[in-house]
Amino acid sequence: MSLARGTRVLLFLSALLLVLILGVHIYTRVAPSVPLRLPEVVLFGVKKSGTEALKSMLSEHPQIVVSRLVNFYDKNFGKGVKWYVDNLPPARPDQVLIDRTPAYFTGGAIVPQRIYATKSDTLLIVVVRDPVDRFVSDYLHWEDRVSLNTSFHQFAFSYDPLSIRNTSGVTSRLDRSCYATHLRHWLDIFPSNQILIVDGDRLKVAPWVEMDRIQRFLGVKQIISKHHFELEPNRGFYCWRVSSPSPVCLGSKKGRTHPVLSQTELELLRRRFSLCNSQFRSQLTELTDPPTFQWHY
Repeated sequence: MSLARGTRVLLFLSALLLVLILGVHIYTRVAPSVPLRLPEVVLFGVKKSGTEALKSMLSEHPQIVVSRLVNFYDKNFGKGVKWYVDNLPPARPDQVLIDRTPAYFTGGAIVPQRIYATKSDTLLIVVVRDPVDRFVSDYLHWEDRVSLNTSFHQFAFSYDPLSIRNTSGVTSRLDRSCYATHLRHWLDIFPSNQILIVDGDRLKVAPWVEMDRIQRFLGVKQIISKHHFELEPNRGFYCWRVSSPSPVCLGSKKGRTHPVLSQTELELLRRRFSLCNSQFRSQLTELTDPPTFQWHY
């Protein structure tokens, strides 16, 4: 047995033991007469990558049902599978049920272990975007919520223009954009053909391309296509309409104007992510349908 396979087996066994200890295994926690419907798919992604927009698009498909935020596998696992199922929306047998919880991606190794131990054939959809753009968007979102009263330049860079500030707020947001670190936890547990990486940047400029990939991955009818999208001229974002009576558009706080970075600042951030990106691209070669990103650094 190879070292990688042996590691995967050990991780699975430890996660399965954890499920049994917590009493959430579906055969022991829930009476056999209670019909269970665990999600066939889990949708997640790094913060500010486009999971909310994707959730809205997928919800327009008649064969897809997407949950609200449940956070079962990271924050509510001890409440048991019955609690999980009770907090998911109803879905017909011919529909695909999706648990959408973005934070799963950066939740460490325990989250994929728990998902695999609970339902090993779960499909995973992961949304990522340009690491630098995501880092800036993360700052803008944080600043809007807590009123940092500081510019992005003051937040991200030291007085020395050739270095990035070493603070917990900066470091944690930088680490979220190191996708290779997080994806490795999932590749160690799940077969690669159960993982689809979605390009959050293309989801913004050509959403029908990513929707085509997702519908094929889920095995549902190719219903959502290019003609369901229309450009919102004032903001430059696409709205979509499939089953809704009126177009569905991104919220007013989506698409905040990003600060203009100097070439020095941009290169500094790109160098910060270069090793992570190299490792991430290597991981993508393991997947059945890897995306082609527009960012190259």
